[in-house]
Amino acid sequence: MGRQLGAEIPFIRPSELAKDDSSGSDVIMHALDWFQCNRKTFDYFFVLQPTSPFRKTEHIDKALEIIISNQDTDALVSVVKVDQHPCWMKKINKAGYLEEYNEESSAYTNRQSLPELYINNGAIYICKWDVFIDDRSLYKRNCHPFIMERKFSLDLDTIEDWEYAEHLLN
Repeated sequence: MGRQLGAEIPFIRPSELAKDDSSGSDVIMHALDWFQCNRKTFDYFFVLQPTSPFRKTEHIDKALEIIISNQDTDALVSVVKVDQHPCWMKKINKAGYLEEYNEESSAYTNRQSLPELYINNGAIYICKWDVFIDDRSLYKRNCHPFIMERKFSLDLDTIEDWEYAEHLLN
């Protein structure tokens, strides 16, 4: 479909990197390797997953502005504040009873005292090319959070996510 609409497709991801359990780092390395083999390297690269339909160009522009203006920043990842805090999560033990998932959970008796936590929302990843080549990770060095509002952070992973996105668009 992309080609039919005029998109340039310089390479196709191999099938072993197009599975549900494929490593994001391996997918990125495959792309960077292709560019290096074709004598094209850059200071930064972006990953803009198609599963983030509510990300806006303004988010991308602002993220790029942040990483370029902060020389100590090696990577930037978009995040959203968690709405289900892990300190309140439970697990079921071998006897079938609930117990704390996290040992420090009992220290928090109300929502207001919980530390703020964030989770990747899948919308924007930017990294210095050479840093990723060396580390094969976005997070080993100075990774800047790009905090996005929940309404822009829907990540389509399930059919229910798709249906919810359609509902929001209607």
